[in-house]
Amino acid sequence: MAPGPIPAPPRTQALSSSTFVPPSLDGTLTIPQLYDWHFHNSPRHRLFVYPLADGSTRTIFWFEAVQAVYVGASVLRQRFGWLPGTDSKPVVSILAPSETISYFILFMSCLRANYVVFPISPRLSAPAIANLIHNASVKYLLVTPATTDLADAAIQTLQDQYPDTVAPDLSPLPSFEDLFASEKTVLPEDIPYEASGIDDVACLLHSSGSTSFPKLLSWSNRQCMQVALTPWFGERDLTDLALCIHLIPMYHGTGIAQIFWAASCGLVFSVFEPASPPTVPTPENVFRGAQVTGGDLVFGVPSFIDAWSQDSECLNWLATRTGIIFGGGPLNQKKWRLSVLTRNQRVPRIWLDGRRHRQPSDPGNWNYFKFSKRITAEMVPYGDNTFELVVLPNPFCTPSVLNTEIRGISGYATSDLLEPHPTKPGYWKIFGRKDDQIIHSTGEKTNPGPLEDMLASDPHIMAAVIFGDRQTEPGLLVEPESAFQFDTTDANQVAVYLDLIWPAVEKLNLFAPQQSRIRKQMILVANKNKPFTYTAKMTIRRQAIIADYREEIRELYAIAETVPQRVPAGKDATVQALSS
Repeated sequence: MAPGPIPAPPRTQALSSSTFVPPSLDGTLTIPQLYDWHFHNSPRHRLFVYPLADGSTRTIFWFEAVQAVYVGASVLRQRFGWLPGTDSKPVVSILAPSETISYFILFMSCLRANYVVFPISPRLSAPAIANLIHNASVKYLLVTPATTDLADAAIQTLQDQYPDTVAPDLSPLPSFEDLFASEKTVLPEDIPYEASGIDDVACLLHSSGSTSFPKLLSWSNRQCMQVALTPWFGERDLTDLALCIHLIPMYHGTGIAQIFWAASCGLVFSVFEPASPPTVPTPENVFRGAQVTGGDLVFGVPSFIDAWSQDSECLNWLATRTGIIFGGGPLNQKKWRLSVLTRNQRVPRIWLDGRRHRQPSDPGNWNYFKFSKRITAEMVPYGDNTFELVVLPNPFCTPSVLNTEIRGISGYATSDLLEPHPTKPGYWKIFGRKDDQIIHSTGEKTNPGPLEDMLASDPHIMAAVIFGDRQTEPGLLVEPESAFQFDTTDANQVAVYLDLIWPAVEKLNLFAPQQSRIRKQMILVANKNKPFTYTAKMTIRRQAIIADYREEIRELYAIAETVPQRVPAGKDATVQALSS
């Protein structure tokens, strides 16, 4: 048999499973065909497990899950009038909150029905969604009651801003009950699948839109399979391990990757019980869900992990797990290290995505990692012992965006800045983002990320943004925690709040280099009527926030240059002048 277009990966998965039979992963099969394979060959392997109200758990096996995929594909074809032999695949977008199982199944139903599927974050604005619909030529838009108004607003914007673009047809998203409680059995042969070429587009995604409208990205069948191979380049056999993905939005690239990983390596997912509207994650219900389902790997965002690190029960249980996977931002290093060490726990931590691999076993170096062998990483010097990561293509990883050239080879410059380990070659830690670096008029630089994370750990601060590009000194914009919101036009209340957060700023100033220290005169407090905006990963949209407060920032610097001791209260933010 002739080899496929993708070489065989290292043999690291399904080494001892009696229920999961790995399919061919050489690119001769598409992702929907992998699901067909497991319908026949891995029917009794687990795919989902979730807790029920009575304390028991419910398991969905591959046979039942793929049957639901077939039901969804049949529904979509009937609704949209699919015709065999169509040259171009219509684009079906999903605009819905992330109820994991239903979203997972509907994504695969779109692929199995021979549509290009395009998940859109419901956190985006109507103009941003309209822009994506226009750029992707979306023909059908699946919505829920929670997103119908947003979809209507996006369609209106589309008609106003892009009058030549045909608006997509809106259609209700099939529910969990529609997919899993159908009395009709749908077999693979009932919905004939037409495989497309390996480099044909399979699905569309979008960037977070942290600086402007989200950018449209496409994944071909080849790239989907390359993403599916990620676990095979790891150091752990993930087959039949339960990964807790309660916090991963399924409309995000990380969520889509789970759909592909499951088919390649037999990973199992611990999730919330399906509900409409979806369960809102909290540190408490995510931990309980993970505990009840016996999660082996627990995914958490830094704020949740910070909360768990303060609870002995959580730490004791997490110490028995295979690992914690985190993303969306850095952990609070001091808080996490102190909590773990004072409780004498060794909680394993793993970074597991397309670029990062895992940390050294030495707990003192937990925030360093080495790269997966799946990618070809080129480290381009940026200055001050930092390097920008550039990803070059290879048979296992084809970047979706090519924006630079290294030695005549097109690659993807990520704008991620990394710092090498001082004594362990090949290990790196995150320094920040190239496009976030603040270059002052003096030529000195401020790296805002770590400083903002320090401030955000203060209980009075929801989030912080440091600014000051092309200025002599940095300034600070803070959004108070909800319990500390106040009328920012009242100078007395501003003074009280600044006193509350000033100890946190003083700690920052002890850590920061001289050019990055914050004076009290240079602090803005965000108005509750103009809140910060966040990406799907719940990270701040830095440039968008700075743009929203452009006038207040301009006013701050103008007053600081002329009368640094007197700064009046502002309109949408407050500038408080107090002696530092």
